[in-house]
Amino acid sequence: MHSIFRGSAKTLSYNSHSISSTIVGKSFEGVSTQLPILYSKVTILGFYRSFSHSQRGARRLGTAVRNYMRTLRWFSIPASVGFAYVCYQQFWHIREREKRKLHAGESLEPSQWQVALFKKLPTRACSRALGAVCDIDLPPWLRKPIIGSYSWYFACNVTEAVEEEIVNYSSLGAFFRRQLKPDARRICDASCIVSPADGTVLHFGEVQNDLVEQVKGITYSMKTFLGPNQPSASTYKELESNDNKKLYHCVIYLGPGDYHSFHSPSEWNVKQRRHFPGDLFSVHPGIARMVAGLFNHNERVVLTGTWKHGFFSFTAVGAYNVGSINLKFDQAPTDFKFDVQPGQKLKYGEPVGSSREDTD
Repeated sequence: MHSIFRGSAKTLSYNSHSISSTIVGKSFEGVSTQLPILYSKVTILGFYRSFSHSQRGARRLGTAVRNYMRTLRWFSIPASVGFAYVCYQQFWHIREREKRKLHAGESLEPSQWQVALFKKLPTRACSRALGAVCDIDLPPWLRKPIIGSYSWYFACNVTEAVEEEIVNYSSLGAFFRRQLKPDARRICDASCIVSPADGTVLHFGEVQNDLVEQVKGITYSMKTFLGPNQPSASTYKELESNDNKKLYHCVIYLGPGDYHSFHSPSEWNVKQRRHFPGDLFSVHPGIARMVAGLFNHNERVVLTGTWKHGFFSFTAVGAYNVGSINLKFDQAPTDFKFDVQPGQKLKYGEPVGSSREDTD
């Protein structure tokens, strides 16, 4: 019969730790054996102490977090604000990436899906909405912060404008359409063609094989740009038969801070004016490097005629947030009146109408 008995406990000293030894004995067929079982009280107690401390620390941390969350005041924001913030962050990310590519000498040409996605953007609707906002009359106390910030950001030279005081502009659109002082620009009489507006030259050169370069390496069709049934067809025949004449082009980009009225670049006769509805994509130089035929997609007004050397054309191209193109050279004054009667027979050169400006 087996019997289990416990012997007396003995305390031993080992490595400065208190070790307890308990003797457990068993009897097998009259032969007794003793087995020592050793355990460290200090180690076990230390483990339980550290475990209890970690539990209490976790509970305290959880309680602190819950108390802090209860003090927060939550409020909702429109989804459009969050979407605009994400777009803003993505814009700067793409901008920095393109800068790195440019410094590394890599190609900036986008993929086809990027161009297709860009063309699907509702640029016309956005331009109309922003134009309506910009034409809202601002209270006098709000004009300087808004219009002044726009002027500072885009480095507008207000001293050249007829109206130098920002608070006298009723809206941001009125400031955008500001007029220059008569002596703010000097017209060069020694050149046969002058700049029609304030802006940056994107590209210039000779038109070859009906192709015009919008930027270096990216071209578009001049016939598509000017539209069908233009005098350009006869012009090409004239150029082919005359080695002394060539066709040239120049593209000028008007930035947001530039004076945005444009004038005649030379003395010429306008024979035709055509309006082409289209998109309002941005014509920023960075976009012009990406989308081939960008100017053919945008809304534009094409003026064609002749000058002393032959064919001449001048085109105003709309852009994102700049979709209004107004021509004043073919408009009549508000006090114009007809000097004829219904059924009256006229001869060449006889007066038909006049205004007060004509009599002054």
